[in-house]
Amino acid sequence: IFVALSDLGVNSVSDLQKKFEGKVLNVGTQAAGSLPDMAAKAVVPELGISEYNVVNYAGGAGELVPAVLGGHVDIGICQPSEVSTYLENGDVTIIGVTSAYSGGARCSDV
Repeated sequence: IFVALSDLGVNSVSDLQKKFEGKVLNVGTQAAGSLPDMAAKAVVPELGISEYNVVNYAGGAGELVPAVLGGHVDIGICQPSEVSTYLENGDVTIIGVTSAYSGGARCSDV
């Protein structure tokens, strides 16, 4: 899933496109070559965001999630289970999914 810190004010891919028009988007993923890393490199250019940086965290979700929560990256690509607590308390917002599987009830409206 693609998640953003709720304070960023982005609730959808459309919001993301508007907010980062003409700006650089920093996308956090797990280790280089991981599925989230490949998803970032394949999906973000298709969103119409021309300038972006992929920031890989070799420590996986243990480094990526704090980076999203701390505002060090604009969005993160991870598994729903890795951010479930933060989704439930409203710290992060799901703005997109990377597969046909919706992630269950948490992602049903994405």
